[in-house]
Amino acid sequence: MAGLLLGGCGIKDKVTDKVENKIDKAEKSLRELIAGGQAQKCTITTSNEGKEVVSEMWIKGKKFKQTTKSTSFSPDGTEMTVNLISDGGWIYSWNDKTETGMKIKIEESEKEDAEVKNNLKGAGAIDLDQKVKYDCRVANIGDSEFVPPTNVKFVDWQAEAATLKEKMEEQLKGFGIPTEGGEE
Repeated sequence: MAGLLLGGCGIKDKVTDKVENKIDKAEKSLRELIAGGQAQKCTITTSNEGKEVVSEMWIKGKKFKQTTKSTSFSPDGTEMTVNLISDGGWIYSWNDKTETGMKIKIEESEKEDAEVKNNLKGAGAIDLDQKVKYDCRVANIGDSEFVPPTNVKFVDWQAEAATLKEKMEEQLKGFGIPTEGGEE
């Protein structure tokens, strides 16, 4: 009887492993992957300027982490790693060549206002609705994967942009040029 019980346990473990290693290859948006609610590790292979770009992504709940390696990001053609982490409230972005990165509040990057979207595009904001072919596997992911590094100084991009806008308006007023409010 004991041999039968132990044999049954081995079968259960194999079935569990098979389910955990299920591969999902589909064209989806990051928003769809997050909404799926399943912790998973995904690989994305694309090209940029004729060079291969390989990304790995970990998704758990509303949190995600992406590491992308390519030679197309670096001006000197050396491989560069670009990192993104979202803790559910902020998106942090940095690369392996600098000690400074940027952070963007998610609610700001999702605003439907066209001006905000245009301003954020060049600042590392990601398009949560862009469809990409993902190769995903169910994974057990710890929360520590979604903590930004402490050795990188993150600048709040929206705060910096607001400060820059104020300074520019002050300079324009100093030259007698009207600003958005129409004041001189």
